[in-house]
Amino acid sequence: VKGDPLCNEEYVAIFQDGAEIGRVELATPAEALYLTDGKLIVVGRRQNNMELDLDTEDAGTAVTVYDLSNPQKPVRTDVYHQRGAWAACWAANGKLWLVTLDGVCACGYSRLADLDDYKPQLVHNGEIIPWPEEDICVLGEPTQVKYAAVSCIDLEDRAALHKLACYGDISDVHFGADWFALVTQSATEGGRYSLQKVYTFDGGMSFTGKCDMAAAFGLEGTGKMVKDEAAPPEYPDVKAVTMADGTWRMVGEYVRNSEGKESKELFAMAYDPDGPRPITM
Repeated sequence: VKGDPLCNEEYVAIFQDGAEIGRVELATPAEALYLTDGKLIVVGRRQNNMELDLDTEDAGTAVTVYDLSNPQKPVRTDVYHQRGAWAACWAANGKLWLVTLDGVCACGYSRLADLDDYKPQLVHNGEIIPWPEEDICVLGEPTQVKYAAVSCIDLEDRAALHKLACYGDISDVHFGADWFALVTQSATEGGRYSLQKVYTFDGGMSFTGKCDMAAAFGLEGTGKMVKDEAAPPEYPDVKAVTMADGTWRMVGEYVRNSEGKESKELFAMAYDPDGPRPITM
């Protein structure tokens, strides 16, 4: 990606055998680039020149697909725009996955006056793709208006195969080639908190299980933080999630707070939603 001295990206250069043979002009800085099956995929913030039937204050992520059949003259074939800030994007097995987050932040800031306006939306080449109620779910008992919108797009047919919007106190997103996991955790101004829960989904966006981290470690799932303490007395903090052969594996830190001092230990655990013992340490 080339740009001016202030690091404002202007174009993506395409090289072959050490020589530049083509370039793609960028309307906005690229957050991520992918090459797959002769296609260049550019992920970035919403492009100002896109003709979309959306609010001018709408926050969103743009995914632009270019055909590199003739790398000297790349052709833009598709532009997808999804509401929300980019959280994750990956390409695998001819499919493009996009995850965006939108809603009221933990500090209470809201870019929309009406909380009912926080709704998922996906646009393909200027045409809004319907997002029906059956493609929306609620994780647990949310304390804030926030959702993760997940879309799976077939790069060959250029169609949205699956969509899912999950409302909840989502704090992190993990993913693989044909699965993803959402971590929820909440804390309120009154000093109450809930420990993490990990919700897992397969490539068809079907729910495959929930791992309650408090139950896994024999802790209370919710509580009230001690005065002058910024965190629960002890809690697991998931840092990575992977999946293989139907078994979910999680690695993280186990944090203890005592008398203003913090200590951490590494933990690793496996979770099999279909097994007789769903959690092993």
